[in-house]
Amino acid sequence: MPENRGEPETSTADPEHAPEDGAGGGDKPQQGSLTADSYEAEDIFENAEPWDPIETKMVLYSFATAIVCLAVFGYLINTFILP
Repeated sequence: MPENRGEPETSTADPEHAPEDGAGGGDKPQQGSLTADSYEAEDIFENAEPWDPIETKMVLYSFATAIVCLAVFGYLINTFILP
């Protein structure tokens, strides 16, 4: 971390985008802020790829495999490790 030797800090921020009162308020939304006016849910899904049936099968088989493994390993742990 560089040392500050009594020199005033210089800012390279654009004063045009800086908040006037220092609180970040104002009528114009700040760049990078999430507000209800600048955030649209439809924009997210506009260019989404269609869901293939094989992807649905993969997700369902993954959940089924996870449940079976949970039951099998739960039984094995209960039988051999816990007694």
